[in-house]
Amino acid sequence: MPQIAQPTLSVLVATYQGEAFILEQLVSLTAQTELPFEIVVCDDASNDETVQRVRQFAQTSVVPVRLFRNPKNKGYARNFFDGIEHCVGDYVAFCDQDDVWLPHKLSTLRAVITSQPQIGLVYSDCELVDQQLNSLNQTASQYLRLSKQQCKQIQQGHLFELLIRKPCVTGMTMLVNRHKVMAVDHSFLKMAHDYALSFAFAALGDYIYVDQSLVKYRQHTHNVVGMSKKVEAIPPLKPIEQELHELNLDLVDKINLCVYAKKMLVQHQPHSFERIATLTHLIDFFTLRIQRRHSVVAWCQAFPQVAVRQFKLAERIGMNIKDLKIFFKLKWFNRLNTKGMNED
Repeated sequence: MPQIAQPTLSVLVATYQGEAFILEQLVSLTAQTELPFEIVVCDDASNDETVQRVRQFAQTSVVPVRLFRNPKNKGYARNFFDGIEHCVGDYVAFCDQDDVWLPHKLSTLRAVITSQPQIGLVYSDCELVDQQLNSLNQTASQYLRLSKQQCKQIQQGHLFELLIRKPCVTGMTMLVNRHKVMAVDHSFLKMAHDYALSFAFAALGDYIYVDQSLVKYRQHTHNVVGMSKKVEAIPPLKPIEQELHELNLDLVDKINLCVYAKKMLVQHQPHSFERIATLTHLIDFFTLRIQRRHSVVAWCQAFPQVAVRQFKLAERIGMNIKDLKIFFKLKWFNRLNTKGMNED
């Protein structure tokens, strides 16, 4: 019987001004018990020593290293998305520039895709550490306050119900099927790559969660996205049009997430009619939320004597989330309750 070819793994490292930690991260990649097929580094127009250090490392690396430089800064999310196109492995593991992978990370994830070679997403937990890699005695799931019940739901295939509320999958733990990602256009997405891809594969039910910490997730003052960011002071009041625009950005992102997930479903699971219908309902729901907010603003502007103060107006736009709470209590396959959505 002919031997079945093992899926190949590319590691995609996105860098920007990462001279402080990039070598330590790269060393951890070549210290894996099962080495990747290649390391692809996409630098986002750094002007420090990042590129030089990657080149220096590549000269002696036991794994082929390919370096790509963006002529101008794209931002970390687009850098990752575009970087996927440079990879040639069947699967792509996302890698930040400042973390450290445990030696068995790739072998653990490879065992999963070997048993299920068509899986779309495999991801794990990670351990939070300080700048010197000292443990902060907390995992990402603990920091995100995922309860035991929620973790159980993830294991049972209900990740989507959590992701519709907020991101809870960290990018550096993810391994994605490159062929499935490349089959669907993602150029219109403006949000983080890890949220968009985890959302889409969760909508497909096409993921596996490994309940282990396989990465040391370094927390420091220059994290692009970190778990220990300080809450900024409340900003001053803004013109109501700007306030409304910024308030709607989250809903616009959710609409785009659902559109992307729907494209993935149509491409990879065209007969999942109920899932596709659910995403269509979600798109309509979030569109309705934007329309309702604009209606509130129009009403207040038509009757300024009623609006009183601008901060009261902003509060009114942000309220009426009763229907959101009702929706979030629905199960994944439940139809949206029209009465609940329109309830004031």
